[in-house]
Amino acid sequence: MRDIKRKGRAKGVRYFLFWHDADTHIMEPSMKLEDFLQAADYQPVVFTDNALSLNNGVFFLEYSKSGLGFFKIWHKTCRHGEWPWADNGCMYEAMLQFVHSTDYEGSCLKFRSDFNPAKPEPPTGEDLMNCFNAEMQRMGTGCCGDASRNISGIRFLIGSQSFNHHPCDEFKKFFSTEPADVVDRNCFTPGMFMVHTKDTAYASQSFDKVVAFTGAAVNEEL
Repeated sequence: MRDIKRKGRAKGVRYFLFWHDADTHIMEPSMKLEDFLQAADYQPVVFTDNALSLNNGVFFLEYSKSGLGFFKIWHKTCRHGEWPWADNGCMYEAMLQFVHSTDYEGSCLKFRSDFNPAKPEPPTGEDLMNCFNAEMQRMGTGCCGDASRNISGIRFLIGSQSFNHHPCDEFKKFFSTEPADVVDRNCFTPGMFMVHTKDTAYASQSFDKVVAFTGAAVNEEL
């Protein structure tokens, strides 16, 4: 981002940051990142959404007034107090402020707390997520894993067009009260671009696939 600011932007070119956490693994390296941006109609902020969670482990952010505007609200929100699920929790609040700056009255701020070293993250993540979903619905921007949640400035990709999914077995443990068919519709299946997990078996598969696709030489010491 600093390099783009220093050198300036080429005329007619749009710049996007693609962020993905260290525990996300590319499973289909032949897929093009631009295909996701195209599916999102090149909105400045792009996430994967599903009926179970909205997770920021993977996202696109445009280097633009709108993209940086969202990021500044997100950064400011995360700096104040402790949030369930850390930066993912304060992202819900930031998104409500960004999308509904005039209509949102701050009802989800109650899930922010003071720092407690014994519990650095409040155990109210699901309650915060439910509050976020309810507010999005109340203000007419849809919920959850549904195309109706596509709004100006932020796009939530779903299904085969999206890029951030957890393994089905992990989702079934975490969302044990959800119907099995709902979990199956919203978890990682072979053929998807990325999987979000700390299971090192996926990391090994990803490594092998990327090496095979790129033809890169393998350092045996790794």
